[in-house]
Amino acid sequence: MDFWRKDFSKKQVSFILEKVKEIRIVGDDGRISFKGGAYDGWFAVLVSAIELEVKSDALRNQIVRAALSSPELVAGFTEKDFRGVVWKLRQIYKNENQKIHRVAFPVWNLPKISSGNEEGGRHNLEFFAIPKYTDI
Repeated sequence: MDFWRKDFSKKQVSFILEKVKEIRIVGDDGRISFKGGAYDGWFAVLVSAIELEVKSDALRNQIVRAALSSPELVAGFTEKDFRGVVWKLRQIYKNENQKIHRVAFPVWNLPKISSGNEEGGRHNLEFFAIPKYTDI
Protein backbone atom coordinates (compact mmCIF):
# COMPACT_ATOMS: atom_id res chain seq x y z
CA MET A 1 0.00 0.00 0.00
CA ASP A 2 1.47 3.32 -1.08
CA PHE A 3 1.34 6.37 1.14
CA TRP A 4 1.17 8.97 -1.65
CA ARG A 5 -1.27 8.92 -4.55
CA LYS A 6 0.37 8.04 -7.83
CA ASP A 7 -0.96 11.32 -9.34
CA PHE A 8 1.61 13.23 -7.24
CA SER A 9 5.30 13.08 -8.08
CA LYS A 10 8.01 13.13 -5.41
CA LYS A 11 8.81 16.68 -6.48
CA GLN A 12 5.18 17.75 -5.96
CA VAL A 13 4.98 16.03 -2.58
CA SER A 14 8.21 17.77 -1.49
CA PHE A 15 6.80 21.12 -2.65
CA ILE A 16 3.57 20.60 -0.68
CA LEU A 17 5.44 19.58 2.47
CA GLU A 18 7.75 22.61 2.16
CA LYS A 19 4.72 24.91 1.96
CA VAL A 20 3.24 23.27 5.06
CA LYS A 21 6.57 23.64 6.91
CA GLU A 22 6.64 27.35 6.02
CA ILE A 23 3.33 28.00 7.79
CA ARG A 24 3.76 25.51 10.68
CA ILE A 25 5.25 27.03 13.83
CA VAL A 26 6.60 25.04 16.76
CA GLY A 27 6.71 27.31 19.79
CA ASP A 28 9.37 27.27 22.53
CA ASP A 29 6.84 25.45 24.71
CA GLY A 30 6.32 22.79 22.00
CA ARG A 31 2.85 24.01 21.03
CA ILE A 32 2.01 23.96 17.34
CA SER A 33 0.36 26.84 15.48
CA PHE A 34 0.00 27.93 11.88
CA LYS A 35 0.59 31.38 10.44
CA GLY A 36 -1.43 33.22 7.86
CA GLY A 37 -4.56 32.10 6.12
CA ALA A 38 -2.89 29.49 3.92
CA TYR A 39 -3.35 26.52 6.28
CA ASP A 40 -6.71 25.33 4.93
CA GLY A 41 -5.55 25.45 1.32
CA TRP A 42 -2.30 23.57 1.85
CA PHE A 43 -4.01 21.15 4.23
CA ALA A 44 -6.55 20.29 1.52
CA VAL A 45 -3.80 19.77 -1.07
CA LEU A 46 -1.81 17.61 1.36
CA VAL A 47 -4.80 15.42 2.20
CA SER A 48 -5.62 14.98 -1.48
CA ALA A 49 -2.07 13.75 -2.10
CA ILE A 50 -2.30 11.01 0.53
CA GLU A 51 -3.46 7.51 -0.46
CA LEU A 52 -3.81 6.37 3.17
CA GLU A 53 -6.44 3.65 3.37
CA VAL A 54 -8.87 4.41 6.19
CA LYS A 55 -12.59 3.97 6.87
CA SER A 56 -13.59 7.42 5.61
CA ASP A 57 -12.32 10.65 4.11
CA ALA A 58 -13.25 12.40 7.34
CA LEU A 59 -10.96 10.04 9.26
CA ARG A 60 -8.12 10.70 6.78
CA ASN A 61 -8.59 14.45 7.39
CA GLN A 62 -8.60 13.91 11.15
CA ILE A 63 -5.39 11.87 11.05
CA VAL A 64 -3.51 14.36 8.84
CA ARG A 65 -4.72 17.32 10.95
CA ALA A 66 -3.59 15.51 14.12
CA ALA A 67 -0.20 14.71 12.54
CA LEU A 68 0.42 18.35 11.59
CA SER A 69 -0.50 19.45 15.12
CA SER A 70 1.51 16.72 16.81
CA PRO A 71 4.57 17.70 18.87
CA GLU A 72 6.12 14.44 17.60
CA LEU A 73 6.44 16.08 14.18
CA VAL A 74 9.56 18.20 14.62
CA ALA A 75 9.92 21.70 13.14
CA GLY A 76 12.11 20.74 10.18
CA PHE A 77 10.37 17.43 9.56
CA THR A 78 11.19 15.25 6.58
CA GLU A 79 8.75 13.38 4.37
CA LYS A 80 9.73 10.22 6.27
CA ASP A 81 9.04 11.91 9.63
CA PHE A 82 5.60 12.99 8.42
CA ARG A 83 4.72 9.51 7.12
CA GLY A 84 5.84 7.98 10.43
CA VAL A 85 3.58 10.21 12.52
CA VAL A 86 0.63 9.66 10.16
CA TRP A 87 1.06 5.85 10.21
CA LYS A 88 1.28 5.89 14.01
CA LEU A 89 -1.92 7.95 14.29
CA ARG A 90 -3.64 5.70 11.74
CA GLN A 91 -2.98 2.71 13.99
CA ILE A 92 -4.50 4.58 16.94
CA TYR A 93 -7.57 5.90 15.09
CA LYS A 94 -8.36 2.77 13.05
CA ASN A 95 -9.48 0.92 16.17
CA GLU A 96 -11.91 3.63 17.25
CA ASN A 97 -15.56 2.84 16.73
CA GLN A 98 -17.04 4.87 13.89
CA LYS A 99 -20.71 5.72 13.77
CA ILE A 100 -22.73 5.62 10.59
CA HIS A 101 -24.56 8.88 9.96
CA ARG A 102 -27.59 9.48 7.83
CA VAL A 103 -28.13 12.79 6.13
CA ALA A 104 -31.45 13.90 4.69
CA PHE A 105 -31.97 16.85 2.38
CA PRO A 106 -34.51 17.81 -0.26
CA VAL A 107 -33.72 17.41 -3.93
CA TRP A 108 -35.87 19.63 -6.10
CA ASN A 109 -36.93 18.50 -9.58
CA LEU A 110 -35.86 14.96 -8.79
CA PRO A 111 -35.66 12.87 -11.97
CA LYS A 112 -37.71 9.73 -12.50
CA ILE A 113 -35.25 7.72 -10.37
CA SER A 114 -36.99 9.17 -7.35
CA SER A 115 -36.87 5.92 -5.45
CA GLY A 116 -34.31 3.18 -5.06
CA ASN A 117 -30.69 2.78 -4.07
CA GLU A 118 -27.49 3.87 -5.73
CA GLU A 119 -24.36 2.19 -4.43
CA GLY A 120 -20.81 3.22 -5.15
CA GLY A 121 -17.72 2.25 -3.20
CA ARG A 122 -18.31 2.85 0.49
CA HIS A 123 -21.36 5.06 -0.11
CA ASN A 124 -25.01 4.22 -0.43
CA LEU A 125 -27.57 6.76 -1.57
CA GLU A 126 -31.20 6.00 -0.98
CA PHE A 127 -33.84 8.03 -2.81
CA PHE A 128 -37.45 8.08 -1.78
CA ALA A 129 -40.32 10.45 -2.24
CA ILE A 130 -41.97 12.18 0.69
CA PRO A 131 -45.47 13.53 0.17
CA LYS A 132 -45.68 17.32 0.15
CA TYR A 133 -46.23 19.14 3.44
CA THR A 134 -45.46 16.13 5.62
CA ASP A 135 -43.90 16.60 9.01
CA ILE A 136 -40.81 14.51 9.33
